[in-house]
Amino acid sequence: FSHSTSFISQANESYSTLVRLSVLDENYNDARVAFIKYNNWSHVAIIHQDSIEHSLMMAKLAKHLNESNINVILTQSASWLNLTSALKNLQEKKARIVFVNFDTSSRAIFFC
Repeated sequence: FSHSTSFISQANESYSTLVRLSVLDENYNDARVAFIKYNNWSHVAIIHQDSIEHSLMMAKLAKHLNESNINVILTQSASWLNLTSALKNLQEKKARIVFVNFDTSSRAIFFC
């Protein structure tokens, strides 16, 4: 599982023997910030799947980036309904460094 903490908490109530098999995505935020700083980049964008879990994870990343003096020029959720406009927003903002967060099936659609 790699879902949000609240999902795991709810699942633990129903499944007392549940064991988490992967770390939270937000545990990588320090490394993401360090990578951006290492490359001397100062502006990034975030695009993520339109879901509560993805929104919460990316909000934490955006906060961490801003606290690290990295300008988040766009944070955009995307779904089948607005994928084209989301990509246009990235293009209009001239986003060159983009964090992307989608589940496996949606990721393939986004990149293809």
